[in-house]
Amino acid sequence: MRRMHLATAVVAVMLLPWAGKAQRSDANSPATISIEEYVQQNTLNNIAAKQFVVLRCSGLYLFFAGVTQANGDRQKAKLFSDQAVVFVGIAQQLEIKKESTFPLDQMRLMGEMCDERAKVAKARTGNWSDDKIIASDAAYCKRMTQ
Repeated sequence: MRRMHLATAVVAVMLLPWAGKAQRSDANSPATISIEEYVQQNTLNNIAAKQFVVLRCSGLYLFFAGVTQANGDRQKAKLFSDQAVVFVGIAQQLEIKKESTFPLDQMRLMGEMCDERAKVAKARTGNWSDDKIIASDAAYCKRMTQ
């Protein structure tokens, strides 16, 4: 388990110089558009697209769990955390290699992406929830849970 975290950290550090460049070069990359837009542009008939959507939702709910935990609402944080686990569980079921850490790693990365977007929104408007992609993704993921 410790090796897995170390390996993940090493890979993440290695990719950091390229991450921002990749996002800036493609304004319509999956990371810079809402889930709704991604679904409109891609067919959900393939496993990768389905997995991407549920991983985005898992990361979003992980982010919400962190925010509500930081605000002292442990009960609500647990609800968000539990839903993140449900979404990542779906992604794991879609994974070809069942022992793969990919879904968990992606959930964490997607959560970090939400955190970064929220920080930019807070700096821009004073309110992290003003990010349009986070708001749109929250509505999309909520519909998936109903």
